[in-house]
Amino acid sequence: MAGSLIEQAVVLGDGRDFLVALIHVADRARLEVNSLAELKSLIRQRIDRCLADCSRFEQIVDFAFLDRPLALEDGTLTAKGSLRRQVIAERYREEIDWLYRQVAERRPRD
Repeated sequence: MAGSLIEQAVVLGDGRDFLVALIHVADRARLEVNSLAELKSLIRQRIDRCLADCSRFEQIVDFAFLDRPLALEDGTLTAKGSLRRQVIAERYREEIDWLYRQVAERRPRD
């Protein structure tokens, strides 16, 4: 698949043990794959490739898809296009908490 799959991404993890991301994929990307599982696999490969030289604590452990792009109109972006992290963290709290629970359930216990 040529071009970018990811239209927007927000990496989160302040005060947490690892990083997660919220991702909005380009509409074209959704049309070019056969399933959500295939799309998730392609995105995972891109993330891993981009972060290959980063340390373990800089890796994105898991991610979830946003159903709509972040926008000025919904308060998640500023007029300059910057992320409003507090607004995003609050608006997507359930999704973010779900990601952290999923990872915690998969990780081996000490």
